Amino acid sequence: MAYLFPPLENINKLKVKPTEGELHLINFLNENLDDSYEIYFQPYINGDNPDIVIMKENSGVMIIEVKDWNLIHYSLDDNKNWKLNSNNVTLKSPLTQVLNYKNNLFELHIENLYKKFIYNSKMFSVVNLCVYFHNCSQIEIINFLSTKSQNDSKYIKFLSYFEIWGRDSLNNEVLQSILKRRWLNRHSKYFDSALYNSFKRYLQPPKHTFEQGKKIEYNKEQTNIIYNKILEQKIKGIAGSGKTMVLAKKAVNSHKSSNDNVLILCFNITLRNYIHDKINEVREDFEWNYFHINNYHEFITQQMNNLGIPILITDEIDSLDKIEREKFFNNYYSDVNLFENVKDKITKYNSIFIDEGQDFSIEWLTIIKKYFLAENGTYLLFADEKQNVYNNPLESNQIDENDKKPKTNIIGRWNESLKKSYRLSKRISNLANNFQRHFFNYKYYLDKIEVQEESMFNIENINYFNCGASISITELVDNILKNINYNNIHSNDVCILNSKINTLVELDYEIRMKSHEKTITTVENYEVKDKIIKETEIEVNNFVKDHNLKLSEIEIQKETLRRVENKLVKIRKYKKLHFRMNPGFMKLSTIHSFKGWEINTLFLIIEDENSFQTDELIYTGLTRCKNNLIIFTLGNNKYDEFFKQQNFQFHANV
Repeated sequence: MAYLFPPLENINKLKVKPTEGELHLINFLNENLDDSYEIYFQPYINGDNPDIVIMKENSGVMIIEVKDWNLIHYSLDDNKNWKLNSNNVTLKSPLTQVLNYKNNLFELHIENLYKKFIYNSKMFSVVNLCVYFHNCSQIEIINFLSTKSQNDSKYIKFLSYFEIWGRDSLNNEVLQSILKRRWLNRHSKYFDSALYNSFKRYLQPPKHTFEQGKKIEYNKEQTNIIYNKILEQKIKGIAGSGKTMVLAKKAVNSHKSSNDNVLILCFNITLRNYIHDKINEVREDFEWNYFHINNYHEFITQQMNNLGIPILITDEIDSLDKIEREKFFNNYYSDVNLFENVKDKITKYNSIFIDEGQDFSIEWLTIIKKYFLAENGTYLLFADEKQNVYNNPLESNQIDENDKKPKTNIIGRWNESLKKSYRLSKRISNLANNFQRHFFNYKYYLDKIEVQEESMFNIENINYFNCGASISITELVDNILKNINYNNIHSNDVCILNSKINTLVELDYEIRMKSHEKTITTVENYEVKDKIIKETEIEVNNFVKDHNLKLSEIEIQKETLRRVENKLVKIRKYKKLHFRMNPGFMKLSTIHSFKGWEINTLFLIIEDENSFQTDELIYTGLTRCKNNLIIFTLGNNKYDEFFKQQNFQFHANV
């Protein structure tokens, strides 16, 4: 028999019981697969919740979607969309649903898998797909799918990616033929032990022990928030005041008291790992699978897929340019009735925590609370309006119009007790206070940042360089490396922040070439970008030729750029998801993606005034630094004037 996770007796005790089809298939697989196979029932994979996953070390993975559907109640329209006959409502295709799980394993979840796929497309074959229809025979399924697939070679090819299984074909002979066809009973050089272990960490998260945490001394204000019994609360905290640390401890306490799942949401993808690290520091025993940490858009997308809610078909999404795509998704994910038709199928959370709440629109908060918070559940939001880098609407206090806070769906006053910074050195806190007075006066109620204790870091300094707009990437990198080497700073303690992706790509390449050290970034590296551009040019030219299209050179270039950008967006998302604080080498990030994080030595590069950089964005960048801050302005007179007035070392040029 195979290894089943969780054991069958635990599956039967789950709050949401398995369907008849799920239970029937689990029993069949468990009895017909030997102990070299592992079967996972409804694993929670960073928001994705597939029905069944089969895995065999050194062979591969299969994701199975189970449907207890009788196909006489469904039909396919001319675009291959699934329709419910009774009301003609469009449903998500089970094929698309299980394919989305696979794509997310590559693009989101399994570290290094997407990178390997970029360099070798055969890696895509290590994850296989199957849809099992419990109430249909094999011939009924074939007839259903073939009615719209005749003479459609593209759709026939699409169907070939899946194993389609009817109840009458559940026998060992068919199972063995599927395993052989999908390479799941043979040795695969692509699915090695390292990749197998990466999958296992997601499918079967390890238990966190008390000893893995560290002793944390919480101050009076933090302790009050952690242990109070207020069910709904909005908490304002200054930069470095320990908002995420408090959130982590309160989230663990909430799970321990309810023995239930906890949902923690942020907006920035990179912040997920930081929140995970802070929870890891809590000195308690707990199971990691109870903590669902996600960014808002990914959480909503995955919930839609889990619940079978259709979205605009992939080809149409991919045909949109970057601005059109962002506009579409912003509108789509702000629909406060998005889950209305499936609200009774949603498993709700007893505890929901929102980090960096100023990044959330009121519509997003409405969706989260309306559909995912259990009755009388805990609902906490942490925010700092001065880090409102996405320019979300704020609302003023009735008494003081400058006292503006993010709009929320939590009634009552803000808890503003987190006023001490444990991150910033005395010099950087003074700079932050001066920045507020200069740029936020008459815009916000000003904070007075208090430093709890002096830094123990060996360097505590601020240096400012007015470089001018004409400085080259090479000169900039030379100055950065010179500063690091002169002060004997370990690369792991260094981060470079900038608002432009292309600048970061060039900086990263130049740093790696000169220092011969690895880096970790939230953007693509130069080599991958160059490879994608060259391959996409060939791809588009072949497409135009094969379809005998009459396109101008400008139209071909535009289509190439659109496809390149769509591919790079996926890579950036993947890079953000696997961005870590302690990889052992230097970090490069956009300011947006580093929001919520902190670093000992920070190089902040401020672009010229033609670049979109708000005061809130620059303030957020400054307050990421704990001790050693080096600022470069590239021809920006606005911020140059301010920094020259500060009491720290100024350099006219590099």
